[in-house]
Amino acid sequence: MMFSSILLGVLARDGNGVPRNDRAAYYHFRVASLQGGDAAAKLLENDLRNLSVKLGPVQAQAIASQAGVDSAFRVVAANTTRHISLSGQQPLTAICVASSRRLSSCL
Repeated sequence: MMFSSILLGVLARDGNGVPRNDRAAYYHFRVASLQGGDAAAKLLENDLRNLSVKLGPVQAQAIASQAGVDSAFRVVAANTTRHISLSGQQPLTAICVASSRRLSSCL
């Protein structure tokens, strides 16, 4: 997942195939940094610093907070899916239902 988040950040940062969007780039780089630990944080350090300056501290902090919440949700959802798949049961079509970026129910 970390690599896809980095790719989305690069596309948003550079405007390749999508409109240039510093907020989206910062968000995706923060998610990748959280997913990839120290190695990802070091790799994305310059991009995060440059985008943080462009966005300003208040906006950057708000985006970073949301990225942390979303990243945690993705980990829970991925682990839930993996646990059910590895338990020998048939995979379910829909395991968890997300609403407003929160896990609202699991089937």
